[in-house]
Amino acid sequence: MKIYKFTLAAALLLFTLGCTSDTNLIRSDETSERLSIRTLEKNWEAYTIYYTHTGGTKYGNVALLFDPKDNGRTLVARQWTRIGDPKTLLNIINKMDRRGYQPGVYNIVGINGNEYGYLYAARRWLITKVESETTMIVYDFPSRPSGP
Repeated sequence: MKIYKFTLAAALLLFTLGCTSDTNLIRSDETSERLSIRTLEKNWEAYTIYYTHTGGTKYGNVALLFDPKDNGRTLVARQWTRIGDPKTLLNIINKMDRRGYQPGVYNIVGINGNEYGYLYAARRWLITKVESETTMIVYDFPSRPSGP
């Protein structure tokens, strides 16, 4: 039974490492672009925007994805919720700020060096897979395990 659990844990770890290795998240203030969430919010129509929230209300993972419409690349976020209006976007940003998440803007760069979009989140973590030069799949955050 112990070998089974170890094998399962090792396989899960390798799968996770394999998925996360396709992306480099670079904090925007470390780049020449220095993109802020207010700039992204102001120019919201230039992006396809997605939102996710998993886990509890206090410690869950909350994030926004900004997929530029004009960069020739696509972020595929099937399990994320698409945001189509500025009021909803502002509401989510304000909730993230009020709850003390201390989020930042990150440039999403594939292992091929292509920039795919932006992540606004407190955690510098994203599970992705580069499908092609123009397409990156973004998976939802795993839920927190429930238990004692």
